[in-house]
Amino acid sequence: MKSDTTRYQVRCIVEECNWRLHAVKVANSYYFQIRRFDHEHTCSNEARFPLHRQASARVIGEHIKEKFLDHRLYKPKEIIQDIQTEFGISCNYHKGYRAKHIALDEVQGTPVESYRILPSYLYMLEQTNPGTITDLHTDSANRFMYMFFCLKACIDGFLSSIRPVIAIDATFLKGPHAGVLFVAVCMDGNDQIFPLAFGVGDSETSSERQLKFIGYINSHDVWSN
Repeated sequence: MKSDTTRYQVRCIVEECNWRLHAVKVANSYYFQIRRFDHEHTCSNEARFPLHRQASARVIGEHIKEKFLDHRLYKPKEIIQDIQTEFGISCNYHKGYRAKHIALDEVQGTPVESYRILPSYLYMLEQTNPGTITDLHTDSANRFMYMFFCLKACIDGFLSSIRPVIAIDATFLKGPHAGVLFVAVCMDGNDQIFPLAFGVGDSETSSERQLKFIGYINSHDVWSN
């Protein structure tokens, strides 16, 4: 009902209910003192049941994030069912969906954070896999544009036993920042697919990006010893 620097007043979501809390700020401090608290609900549980606004997507996400630590597939419908069973709280699909992504961000980090540490990741990739080739491009504001990497083990395998023909295709990335994942593959003597290099760009149909991707491979001597 009221929330400012001096007063805090809350009541039950059911207007006819007598549940109330009133607190005021203690002078010359950061503390609030409760002056009135009517803790008995005069409304029924059924009246409050569909109005559990305190069970926000953020609260549910914090509660279920442990279930994503083992990389399990935890669907919104399962979240809704578990919250209903555990707490008796009704949760719609939209809230379950948002709770899932909040939990994933807590466990895996956000896409923005992942893009921010990409230069460090590529650097460590080169340090722990000597001979690995990486290339990252950003715009004038230091925002990600496209990148490429080719592991040393893939280069060695290509040079030693793979047919010297490279095919490139792309698949769309799911997420708020979209883009496509380019993959360069070859075939061995048994017609098995051999991955050679990977890249991320902005569009599958961008001939410029595909030409740059091929140019990366050629310019870094992947084709020859």
